[in-house]
Amino acid sequence: MNLAETADAITDYLLDDRFKQAVLINGDWGTGKTYFANEILTTKIQNKGYDIIRYSLYGANSCEQIKNDINSEILIHIVGKKSRIPDKALHFAPYIFEIVAKKLEIDFDNVEKWTENIDFDTSKFVIIFDDLERATTEINDILGLINSFVENEKMKVVILANENEIGSSRISSDLPGKFYIAKDKNIILPDEKSGYTQHSHQEVKTGLKYDQLIERTKSIFSKDIVYNSIKEKLIGLSISLTVDFYEVYGNIINDYARNSSTKQMLTKFKGVALDLFQLENCRNLRTLIFAVITFDKICTALNDLSEPGCTIEYNIEEYNKAFDNLLKEILKYVIFESIKYKAGSNLSKNEKSESSLHLSSRIHAGMSEFKFVYLLIHFHEFNAVEVRNFVSDKIKSMLEDQNEEQEKNNLSFYRLCSWEWINLSDKKVIENTNQLFAELKSERYDTRFFKHIIVFLLQLDLNFQEKLEEVEHKKDEYIALMKTYVINHEINYELLDQLELFDVDNEFGKKYNKLVEPLISAFNDKKFASQQKNFENLFAGDDWENRFHKFCEENLDSFLKNKSFLSSIPFSAMNERLKYASNIQLKQFTSDICHIYNFSNLHEFYHTDAPILEEIICKFKDMAQNCDCTTKLTLNLCIDRLSRKLDLLK
Repeated sequence: MNLAETADAITDYLLDDRFKQAVLINGDWGTGKTYFANEILTTKIQNKGYDIIRYSLYGANSCEQIKNDINSEILIHIVGKKSRIPDKALHFAPYIFEIVAKKLEIDFDNVEKWTENIDFDTSKFVIIFDDLERATTEINDILGLINSFVENEKMKVVILANENEIGSSRISSDLPGKFYIAKDKNIILPDEKSGYTQHSHQEVKTGLKYDQLIERTKSIFSKDIVYNSIKEKLIGLSISLTVDFYEVYGNIINDYARNSSTKQMLTKFKGVALDLFQLENCRNLRTLIFAVITFDKICTALNDLSEPGCTIEYNIEEYNKAFDNLLKEILKYVIFESIKYKAGSNLSKNEKSESSLHLSSRIHAGMSEFKFVYLLIHFHEFNAVEVRNFVSDKIKSMLEDQNEEQEKNNLSFYRLCSWEWINLSDKKVIENTNQLFAELKSERYDTRFFKHIIVFLLQLDLNFQEKLEEVEHKKDEYIALMKTYVINHEINYELLDQLELFDVDNEFGKKYNKLVEPLISAFNDKKFASQQKNFENLFAGDDWENRFHKFCEENLDSFLKNKSFLSSIPFSAMNERLKYASNIQLKQFTSDICHIYNFSNLHEFYHTDAPILEEIICKFKDMAQNCDCTTKLTLNLCIDRLSRKLDLLK
């Protein structure tokens, strides 16, 4: 049944005078029981001419308090703003006259003067008791009181409860006594029966951990035995309720979203929002409401960003599309973090760093993270100006990326390479190949594209020979442009691997290697020049040994990958520094080298380093010929350590 049908069924039951029992609406916390009662069921009942009294049992600590509160509300409903209280009311609740009189602003001196008769029929009342499981009063006393309203006063009663939690609110009372009982090894819980003798029993016998003791205490005392025995007498109709988010989504938006753009966006992205709730297995209506209010706050801060006046430099249609897409991503992250927050994810202040945006491994693939959302939900911090600036900049960036992507798709490369050219006519192949040269000349391609372009040119050589004369430029001209680019631009030298020579002995491989060799040579020349400058800086200054130590630590993996350490460092760069090095610097320098060479099969990785290491050892031997005793001792120790490494290298 949908919610309207459920409300009809409950109303029909309540208003049928043949039924003398109460109605129970059961459901987990946050699943919409209160929402259903207030927004749907109440309207149905009132339309039948009945008065509604809502009463939360949360924290109610005595039946007397509950009874007085209910009778006060009944009396107020009957009397209204009238100046007289009916005679029939005198016997109903004389002890609350003064309270009611003050609420209704009734001035009276003598109760006996109130003689006006008003219909005083409590059977026209429906009392909705909420939060039964949260009451601190004994459950049997509350149910007994409710039963008196039903039987004696002939009133209709609806009870909202989470039956799974009945009894839990009173677990904290007399904890020492409950702990003592929970430790009893003779008490075997239902979920312990299967493996109790082998596992659980042993745990109880030898002692429980604190969390185990807590769980056993909850299992034993969370059920209210009395409740189950009274329920059969009191409850005539029991309904388990879980509000369907899709059914109430529109009402939630209308009730809790104040900004018109919020309502528009939430309506537009209804499927996205509710699919995420389903994916996270969250059926808590309060979480949905929290997410709506949070998103509404954000949308309010962004109110005028979607106005045409702020989109002068962009196509309005494209701008609005980017704005909507960004808001959709923000909404998804709002929902995700709202679910975490309402589930009890309490974070400390020291978790507000940038890294805190990656707290959850459950973050969905493709979901964007937004720091301002995270701070708003978890720490209630919100700077509307900063959020506006961020969103504005983000939209501009999205549009620029979009334009760049569109421009990229217009490049001939994507119509030619990876065998795409065979999908074109001969005429189009020629046109795009000529365009490719023009684009290469205008530096539309960086080194990442060079290998693929070379392969394409060779494909034409082998498969397009009949029409090659119509192509305006030769392969060597393309290579010349690529070489010029390498020389004139800062290069990521890790990209050199993308231009590796083919280790094949066939016609295609030989032609490819011949074309790519000049580029690799240009790469290496530029890399060598850069390294020379870097190594000069490496050994510059009096604290060169610290920079060398850091250099060794940071590049250990790179040395292994390239199978080169000392051979990559020109001896001339370190020669002068070693000549005037202190004993401490000599020892540090030697230790760093030995640390790099700290394994037995050195020859497999660093055999090319042997000549440089020999030069260093010879340098140390020359220095030891004419120096202080302590320096000579230091040098001899260094020579000994390095010589052993040299043997392994050879």
